[in-house]
Parts: sequence; C-alpha cells; structure tokens
Amino acid sequence: MIVLSPSVLLAWLKTRLGGAPQSLAFARLVQDGVATSPKGLTCRGKDDGGGAQVHAVISALALARATGLTYYHSPFRSIAHAEGNEAEWAESWETFFNLGHGEKQLRSEQDAKCVPIKRFLKSPSLWRGGDLIAEAEHFTGFTDADVEALAAVLPDVRRKYALSDKSALTLHRAPGTLTMNVHVRRGDVSADHPHHSNRFTGDEAILETVRSARQAAETQGLVLSVNVWSQGDRADFLAYEEAGCRLFLDTDIFETIHNLAQSDILLMAKSSLSFVAALLNDGICLYEGFWHPPLPHWIQLQDPASSGTALRDALAVRTRSKPAG
Repeated sequence: MIVLSPSVLLAWLKTRLGGAPQSLAFARLVQDGVATSPKGLTCRGKDDGGGAQVHAVISALALARATGLTYYHSPFRSIAHAEGNEAEWAESWETFFNLGHGEKQLRSEQDAKCVPIKRFLKSPSLWRGGDLIAEAEHFTGFTDADVEALAAVLPDVRRKYALSDKSALTLHRAPGTLTMNVHVRRGDVSADHPHHSNRFTGDEAILETVRSARQAAETQGLVLSVNVWSQGDRADFLAYEEAGCRLFLDTDIFETIHNLAQSDILLMAKSSLSFVAALLNDGICLYEGFWHPPLPHWIQLQDPASSGTALRDALAVRTRSKPAG
C-alpha cells in the first residue's frame, strides 16, 4: 500500500493531474497506485446518438483493461433518433454490438457503490479503503490521450461485434473490385450552419479523395468500386453519381454501419458513427481531422500528395496479403 504525505500528494496532483481530462486523471490515480478503492468502472448516462454511445463504452473497456479494473456493463437505455419504440431501439444497438458479452453486468443493488469520476477526483477520502465502482458517461479523454490503449481492446470489441448474426444485412460489394465506402455526413450538419464548420466536409474535397483513391488503386492494377452513404435528397448527390459512385441514402443504420465496417477502404466523415465503424474495420481507413485522434495506422487526409502516397503504399501491402473482392 502506497502512503503519500500531503506535500508529496500535492506535488503528484500538480504534475500528473493538472489540466488532464477527468478520465485520464482517474486512470493516472489508479495506475500510479494512489487510488486503490475502485474495483471497477461502468459507462452510463448518455442519451445522444448510437455511434457516440458505442464509442463511450469502448473507451470504458479500454480504460478497464489499461488499469486492471473490472468493467461492469450498463446496457444502453436511451439512444437518440429512435426508430419506433425507444426501448426496442436501444436494445437493437445493444444486440448489434454485443459490448456486454462476457462482462459483469451492473446490478441495481450496486448503484450505491457507484461514484461519478468527477466526484471521485475531488474527494481524496474516497481513494482508499473502499469498494467503489467509478462511473462516467464516457472515458474518451483517456483513449484520446492513449490511442494505443484503445487499439489494444479492439480485437475483443470486434469479436463481440461478430457474435450477432448479420447475415440479413446486405454487403454491397462488386466482385473482383476493391470496395471503398464513403460516409458523407449530412442531415444534421450543413455548410451554412455557423456551428457545423468542424463537422462538415464539402463534396469537392470528398470527391478529390475518391479520385486520389482510384488513381492509387490503378497503380496496383486494381479496380475500385465506390459506395456513398448519407442522408438527404438524391438531387443533392448528383456529383457523386456523375463520378461513378453508387448512392445509399437514408439506408437502415445497421446496414450502413456494417458496410462501413467491412470496407476495403473507408473514407470517414467527422462523425462518431464513422469513428466506430473505423474501429471495427481492419482495412484502410482515411481520416480527416476530428476531435478524436486517429489510430496510428489510419491515413490522415492532410495534403493530397502525402495522403495519396500513403494510400498507394497501404494498397501495395494489402495487394500482397489478400486478393480483391
């Protein structure tokens, strides 16, 4: 058991926790042995979109693994944009991803032991001698700071995802080609909205990336088929059809996620839904600057020249490892 004097504890707090996101500060308390009272953690309380909530649970799984704490699963209760009955909608997300499979389930009688990490961080009296379960809406502050910890839990996340039967979902692939799935975020974001500038990517920028990807594929003797997934009126996506892309608009959300996750090349939107699909994907992921940082092997879309070179190199590796289609 580590015992720290008040002066040493104060110095540790300043150097290790100063300015850190709550979940990262919590992780440091546990990893450094300063806090020994939490026996586990859980993720609950969010009511926004499904992609953000799945990402939140994955971040909790990653932090639990990195700290040696037990993960207690809290099933989804309320997910935005419900299609029909809200409880059934939440259950469909729970079943589709299976993130609680093989994990301890948080029982109602354990609620008294749950402590929000915000309160935990402000209460050194809770750091020792207890049997607590730390809770938060998400732990992405930790995984944003330690993407290797996020990557470490992904094989298990993908295994859980594969457990549910997805055979009824159509995978839109053309035989003998590589499939590039492009997520174009529209619907709840637009170019003329003052608060959407960090979530919106214009059509021309997306089409330029598609052109670059086709050129990179050609250098390897490959043919690229391109699917565009979005929401809205077909008339607003004519440029994509003219560029030879197939449109999938307002498609079933789970069919969309599954196709994005199974891409040979995934062009992500600045979206939690895209981010989760990329975490599930073992192909080539093209990432545009977003508030969650990329995994090390994702290709960052910065300047076209370097992105094109990186994509050609990735395709060359992929061509040697498995055939198209």
